[in-house]
Amino acid sequence: MSNHIKILSTLAAVAVFSVGAVALARPDGHGHGGPHRLMKLVEKLDLTEAQQDLLDEIRLEAMKSRKANRAKKMEAMQALAAEIEKPQVDQTKLQALADQHIELMRQNLHARIQGFAKLHQTLTPAQKKELADQLRRVEKRAKKLHRE
Repeated sequence: MSNHIKILSTLAAVAVFSVGAVALARPDGHGHGGPHRLMKLVEKLDLTEAQQDLLDEIRLEAMKSRKANRAKKMEAMQALAAEIEKPQVDQTKLQALADQHIELMRQNLHARIQGFAKLHQTLTPAQKKELADQLRRVEKRAKKLHRE
C-alpha cells in the first residue's frame, strides 16, 4: 500500500474516533457539552447536603465508568493500529470498531442522563428554574459566538 493510502486510512480512522469528541463539544467548541455541561451547571446551584452527596455519588460512578471505557478504547486503538499496518484495510473491521466506539459513547451518555434524572428528582422548583435559566444563558452565549 502506498504511503498516500496509508495516510488517508489513518486520517479516516482518526476521524471516526474523533466523532465522539466533536459530538459532545460545547457550542463554543471548547470542552464538553451534553450531560457533562449540565452537571457543571448543577454545581452552581445552592445544593443541600443530601443533593451534594448524591452529586458526588453520581460523579464517582461516572468516573468509574470512564475508567472502564478507557481500557476498551485503548484496545480498539490497538486493533485500529494493527488494521492500518496491513497492506489493505478491512473497511468492515474499521466500521465495527467505529460502531463499538459509538456504543461506548451511547452507554456513557445514557448513564449520565440516568444520574442527572436521579438528581433532578431532588431539586426544588426554584432550583429547576435556575438550572433552566442557566441553560438559556449558555444557549444565548453560544448563539452569539456563532454569529461572530
